[in-house]
Amino acid sequence: MLRRVCVIVIIVSIAVLMPIAAFGWKFVSIADSRGDNNGVNISVLSNIVNRINAEGVDLVIFQGDAITGSSSDATCASQMDTWLSVINNLNCPWYFVPGNHEIQSATQQENVLRPRVNMPLNGPAGDLEMAYWFEHENARFIGLNSNHYGQAHHVQLSWLQNNIQTDKPHIFVYAHEPAYPVGGHIGSSLDAYPAERDQFWNILGAAGVKMYFCGHEHLYHRSLHNGIYQVINGTCGAPFHYATGAISEYHYVVVTVDGNNVSAKMVNDSGVVRDTWSYTVTAPTDVTCASAKLMPNGSYVRLTNKIVTYVRGSAIYVEEDDRTAAFRATGISGISVGDRVTIVGTLQTNAFGEREIAGSAYKLSSGNALPKPLGMTNRSVLGGPFGYNPGADGAYGCNTSSLLVKIFGRVTKVGTGSNAGMFYIDDGSGITDGTVWDYTPNLGIRVVWPGSVTVGETRTVTGICSSFKVGSKICRMIYCTDSTAPAAWTAYNDVVYSAADGHPALQPNVTTINIGSGSPGPSSGMLKDFATGADTGVTATFTQSGGVVWQPSASGGGWDCNVGTDAYNTFNPSTASLIGVVYYGSSGWYVDLTFTGLNPTKTYEFATSANRNESTYLDRMTKYTIMGADSFTNSSTPGATITDGGASTVICTGYNTVNGYVARWTNIRPGADGSFTVRAQAATSQYKAYAFSAFKLVQNP
Repeated sequence: MLRRVCVIVIIVSIAVLMPIAAFGWKFVSIADSRGDNNGVNISVLSNIVNRINAEGVDLVIFQGDAITGSSSDATCASQMDTWLSVINNLNCPWYFVPGNHEIQSATQQENVLRPRVNMPLNGPAGDLEMAYWFEHENARFIGLNSNHYGQAHHVQLSWLQNNIQTDKPHIFVYAHEPAYPVGGHIGSSLDAYPAERDQFWNILGAAGVKMYFCGHEHLYHRSLHNGIYQVINGTCGAPFHYATGAISEYHYVVVTVDGNNVSAKMVNDSGVVRDTWSYTVTAPTDVTCASAKLMPNGSYVRLTNKIVTYVRGSAIYVEEDDRTAAFRATGISGISVGDRVTIVGTLQTNAFGEREIAGSAYKLSSGNALPKPLGMTNRSVLGGPFGYNPGADGAYGCNTSSLLVKIFGRVTKVGTGSNAGMFYIDDGSGITDGTVWDYTPNLGIRVVWPGSVTVGETRTVTGICSSFKVGSKICRMIYCTDSTAPAAWTAYNDVVYSAADGHPALQPNVTTINIGSGSPGPSSGMLKDFATGADTGVTATFTQSGGVVWQPSASGGGWDCNVGTDAYNTFNPSTASLIGVVYYGSSGWYVDLTFTGLNPTKTYEFATSANRNESTYLDRMTKYTIMGADSFTNSSTPGATITDGGASTVICTGYNTVNGYVARWTNIRPGADGSFTVRAQAATSQYKAYAFSAFKLVQNP
């Protein structure tokens, strides 16, 4: 306690006589002074203490292994008293963290060290005075215990994460063990647990730490890892260790802080400077994923509390909670999908045309729910340029780089050889990137996915919107996190729906793709799963010849068939009603209904019907014919006329009220192009007949 009071008086007097902040200030880092004089190398440590005093420093940090130590508390206490008799000759405050030699029993931390070192009491429970922080001038110092008894090679990560944030521009962290050892302690330092070591290093980097001091290896070695200097200055008395690129001499490190500038030197015990280095601290600019895209490369930025949606090697992708923007970071380790992180680093553009932050990330929490992927068309993937973020070649619209997205389409190409693990998918957008596999141009968007897919099948792809380059051209690419072939589904479409004409309320997930003069459109659209509302990936398109007419009127346009009939059970007010008809056009008219985006590996069921509901129109017959399918089974209502080897079904659509016939095909296997067509036309020379009032399409499991 007396030592602390004296220190305070000295600091105050110096501050009065000399404005330290105006001319900079200094501190020294030393470690590993154990030896043969009651566990201490008294002669070397005394020499270094005298040299430190001559430097006129403000404080000293000591990174452990002050003594040889013992499992006996009494022996350890005696050796610590010897060390204190030397270290207390410093003319400035000193701060101590333990090494492995001071803690050789479960009781020494509490019974031997704490009563003697008197460190700040702001550390975590169980490591009071062994881990702590303090501030001096414009810096925060954080000491950690890497050698808690029974827990060697760990540091206090949770406590560190909660105490590393400060408004001071400089943060200096120290502990006994190196994160990246270079000599005999490789594998018996913090690197014994690589994932935890990486998390530790990410916390330092994200907080803006530039130097980490340690000992343990009895040598001097300085290295740079992800922008952070690791300084092993591990002997001011301990016997030498040797390693390639290291200096094996007794020494100390002097650090001078002047505003945002830091300079450092390693001085040996003869007073010779053996190494120097310097850096300037720049505070990062706080950004969002969107505003980061507006800043040029080289900008030093910080993204705070973002959700990790994808990890690929040392790169991670993070996204805003509102899904408006996302960003990539690289040089990251120890982070998982679902983590919330803060990232600090420098903006750059990688070789694939992606903007990214090169830096560090530290974890705020784990196991968080991911945002839902944004559904989009192939053409919307990547989008146009935004700020300094490039877009896809020739593209426009919102920039979607790094976002978690979902697309749908047909597999057009599967990579082999050097392209294995990739495929192309097209939703009808017709995107091309100029690449060629198997001597034919690739159609669609490139998807990186190690799973098995088949050309022609329809798939949903969820993943990260990314890019690759062909020359200077930036092309769309998805890092796929999940790809599934659609499960069984059922879709209904009411061709002649009109709320204004008294039709029953349209049920959710029923589409209204339509055709004919007076129809409101659209004549083409994607079908929806009636049960879930999800897009099926299958597009239905009407075309016609002969000038057919869309007639929604209930009085002059048809009605549902009788309860209990096949048509009523298939189409009724709970799905898609038969109210309204598509009237005939001129002689020779027809309406084609074409389905695209079908999965060639699946089978389908199609059903349709119509009913003008006029008992005198018994000669108005419609012929429905399936075309373009590889195979099928005609399963139309018994009593309907089946012709053309099962490819055609003829029913009376003038008056179908009582019979309630349905034209139906099951076990439809579409062609390799994933499509088939059903044509409606007059079955006889009496051209007055009716096309599709509603249809149903089922994809089987």
